[in-house]
Amino acid sequence: MTREKALLICTAVLLAACADDPAATVADPDAGHGADAGSFKDSGAPVADSGRDAGGDTGSIPDHDDSDGSPADTLADAAPDAEPDAGFPEDAGFDAGQPPDGGQPADAGTDAGFDGGTDAGHDAGTPSQFSPSLADLWSGAARFVADPSFGPPAELYGHAETCTVPFGGKHLMFYRTFVNQPGGSPAIALASSDDGDNWTAHNAGNPVVPRGGAPGNADDGYLIAPSVHSDGTTLTMVYEAWNGTGKQTVAAATSADGVAWTKLGTVIPAASSGWEKGNTGTPSLNLVDGTWFVFYHGFRGTDGTGALARGFASGKSVASVAKHGAPVLTGKAGTWTDVGIGRGDIVEDVGHYYMVYEGARGSALCTAQAQYGWGIARSKDLVSWEEWQYNPVLTDIDGSCGNDMPAWQVIGSRAMVVTTKSDTNGVRRVRLDPSVGAGVALAAYEAESQLDHQTGHADGGDWVATAPGDKAGALVYGPYVTDLAPGVAEARFRIGGGGAPGPTVLATLDVNDNNENRARAQREVTASMLPASGYVEIALPFLVPPDPHRLEFRVWYKGTGTVRVDKVTIVTR
Repeated sequence: MTREKALLICTAVLLAACADDPAATVADPDAGHGADAGSFKDSGAPVADSGRDAGGDTGSIPDHDDSDGSPADTLADAAPDAEPDAGFPEDAGFDAGQPPDGGQPADAGTDAGFDGGTDAGHDAGTPSQFSPSLADLWSGAARFVADPSFGPPAELYGHAETCTVPFGGKHLMFYRTFVNQPGGSPAIALASSDDGDNWTAHNAGNPVVPRGGAPGNADDGYLIAPSVHSDGTTLTMVYEAWNGTGKQTVAAATSADGVAWTKLGTVIPAASSGWEKGNTGTPSLNLVDGTWFVFYHGFRGTDGTGALARGFASGKSVASVAKHGAPVLTGKAGTWTDVGIGRGDIVEDVGHYYMVYEGARGSALCTAQAQYGWGIARSKDLVSWEEWQYNPVLTDIDGSCGNDMPAWQVIGSRAMVVTTKSDTNGVRRVRLDPSVGAGVALAAYEAESQLDHQTGHADGGDWVATAPGDKAGALVYGPYVTDLAPGVAEARFRIGGGGAPGPTVLATLDVNDNNENRARAQREVTASMLPASGYVEIALPFLVPPDPHRLEFRVWYKGTGTVRVDKVTIVTR
């Protein structure tokens, strides 16, 4: 990754997966968000993906708004940190796809602008280059919202990652292209823009960095996931490369104009053991005080929990970097990153480096068992990373890859993130906007009249469950609201009860994202927390996503003691 003053960096990283047999021939650069040839997403045989991932993507995440009016989840899903459908991988195919309807293609990631210091902490007194700043996002004073002003070229379609840098008075966006690529094996194309919103493909979307011609035949099979650094005179690119028979690696190239490139060959080879035994790929490039940092994903060679992680190599020359050793960002079992961390991209902003990165659960392959998404983390030294408490920002909503492969796009003072669309056919963009302010009431729902019930009974203006007469189940759930303002909020549950020993868990509160089929926030309630008479208000912070997802606010009664719900109020945080 590059962190250098006044130098903007562009990273586009996509997970390259490796089949259980790392040597297997794979025709998919995307496989496994990385499954490509021999990548973790590969099933061991060549894949020709015609649209969605070759992994199938035939399944969908179960809709929790059951047609019979039952709550959107089972009680088991209410357990803290329960992730409904453990994960969606990246595509197991090239995701060649079809051009998006209306000719609106993928989202171009503008160069992540780095303010360069050796470590982000030494710039703490410098004003932010962004308005609002990334520190504002971290504190809740800013939020991600969908950005309809983005107009990528029609030639940018399929499951494609992007990377953007300023150069020659324009914004240049490099991206994976399927245009005129035999067998659906992609290469890297270029689009340009004067304003960062409206993009035009160079040479009708044909590659500027084609397959073949690299030293050692490093990219004869395909090349994807570009990340570019600009010093104003020279463009330096790293990308994921596959030679057509072995494991994915990271290669590099340079250019004086963004169109004609000199290939340097492999700079990060495949490993023979450890966390990157299966393959390496989806690099991101940063220059920090004269040292190049190339971050990349490593796939251990077998799918499942902990299959992917992100580490880096560094050196004084891109052509000669040494691996750091252990990965610096790994997934967490039982969460949205259960399978691990794939593509990432970094920008610096006043005291910290901020990485947007993709996570996967369920599988590293783009199948119905996988779910990809993206979140954000920050670091002062590029080694120790702190994850945002409201992660993930978005995950795929239809059972596979999608809403993945994030990259920062910086246009002037605007900080934006480009990802794939949920259907993986093209890209979209979200931008950073100011929040609507803390303590603003967004909605209120009376328990007895505006929420649904699976158990319990009305008691005055409350909805109540008391053992043994009322069974365990959803005391309140719904209303599947889609119109809350995006940003950090909190659900305030006004409840009372008791009737059991203090430590006894009487209920679990959660905020469920019906589109993503997972709880965005959860908390257990014990008898000691509830007054025998009257009410207490328990707040549950959560992130309202940039897209209009169907959200519900639930109280899961455990079948012990008494729980009384008056209402649920949603306010900004």
